[in-house]
Amino acid sequence: MSFNIEDEDFKELDKDDKLLKFEDHLVNKESIEQRDAIINLREVLNTPPGRSFIKFLFKTLEVGELPSKGLESPDMYETLGFLRSGQAVFQLTSQANRKLAGNMLAEIQGDIYNDAIQRSQIENG
Repeated sequence: MSFNIEDEDFKELDKDDKLLKFEDHLVNKESIEQRDAIINLREVLNTPPGRSFIKFLFKTLEVGELPSKGLESPDMYETLGFLRSGQAVFQLTSQANRKLAGNMLAEIQGDIYNDAIQRSQIENG
């Protein structure tokens, strides 16, 4: 989708209308890019390697985790910024396939709890 400032109809507009038309163009362009990204992500999620990769991103970006209790700035701000990227990946994945995103997050949490139980059993017995 292109935008042409040389278009005769565009040239006839005043400055404010030109800016409004350009802003509308940018919003539309961004919406199309997001739609295309979600469609492409659906294709990725339809493959075992794609699901594995997204699950790896969830783990690496600590999706579903909270900052440590008592964390103070600037460490708190750094941690929150890091966690936001994971939230963005989760949000896009949820838009592509809500059920699969939730299931992957549940699997990760299950693995974390199972590992903690096994560690506790080893330490205590």
